[in-house]
Amino acid sequence: MSFFVNEANEARADLARELRTDASDLERARDVLGILAVEDREHARDAAVEAIGVAYAAYADTLADMGLDPKPIC
Repeated sequence: MSFFVNEANEARADLARELRTDASDLERARDVLGILAVEDREHARDAAVEAIGVAYAAYADTLADMGLDPKPIC
């Protein structure tokens, strides 16, 4: 978000804030997970862990491609 503020793109910064707020709403996620069977919850957890891992790797690769060391940034 600070990137968009620093680039004077307030509309994008506002969008990033909105997305962050929506992603922080865990009650909706709890409601959905609550109706799933235990096995399906485990599949959902595994899929989330995998998605986060892939996103992190892509982010780290992008930083490395920019000549930045991702370790202290991530």
